[in-house]
Amino acid sequence: MAVDCDLGLRLLKRVVEAGLTLTVAEAGHLIVWGPVDTVDRQLLLDLKQNKPAVIRTLRHGERLLRALWKAGYGVRIQEGHNGLFLLPTGSPQLGKEQWEALFADYEAHHDAGLWTLLGRLPKTPAGEPDVHWWNETAQTFRVVR
Repeated sequence: MAVDCDLGLRLLKRVVEAGLTLTVAEAGHLIVWGPVDTVDRQLLLDLKQNKPAVIRTLRHGERLLRALWKAGYGVRIQEGHNGLFLLPTGSPQLGKEQWEALFADYEAHHDAGLWTLLGRLPKTPAGEPDVHWWNETAQTFRVVR
């Protein structure tokens, strides 16, 4: 069975926009954190029916973020013409093959990385992911490294 990664990404965006956090348990179950009693039941049904696509998207996003950090990059969330995007920062010294592999992973999964990260941020009083908090905190991570 083919897994639709675009569907997984669309569902992950809906989860984040609903003010929820989504994680994958060891047994492959999706765990939804947040005010689920106020969530559209259709979203929960869609998550259940499309669990493989959502899990795959989360795993791609997590793998990309870990790879960027392991390579020595920082990660900022920036506003662009089409909305938010993930911006690797810093100048790690990577070999050509390492850089090409990381760049290919970034090109393929940057949206999954963005929405995975957004889904784990603390919320603003308006219930949105606190991008400003992340960008300030991410600077601290880079300094400590």
